[in-house]
Amino acid sequence: MDDRCAIGAPGNTPLVALYTSVYKGGSGHAPGTQAQSLAYSLDHGATWRPCAHNPVLMLDPESKQFRDPKVSWYAPGGYWLMTTVVADAHVVKLYRSGDLIHWTFLSDFTLPDIPHDGAL
Repeated sequence: MDDRCAIGAPGNTPLVALYTSVYKGGSGHAPGTQAQSLAYSLDHGATWRPCAHNPVLMLDPESKQFRDPKVSWYAPGGYWLMTTVVADAHVVKLYRSGDLIHWTFLSDFTLPDIPHDGAL
């Protein structure tokens, strides 16, 4: 198992995908709530399984615009780095994880003085 991920087995490093989940009514979340979830494959991508810990990241309070995860390994720090956006607030959020399942908030950034309608 790759020690940078909590999924897999010795000699069987998984393929991992992080994606935005959108919840429907009756899920225990407001319809349209978005969160970050994880799926993995142990057979080179032939089949995919949702992580038992999904969603691996959800905002509190919930948001209908929390999306677009990008994940990379940050070697100097020895952790995974995820960037996401809260689109309607024009905010980028950064998180870190040692196992792709448990995420810790690092910071937000935005440029509040720049128009967000595409005009400069």
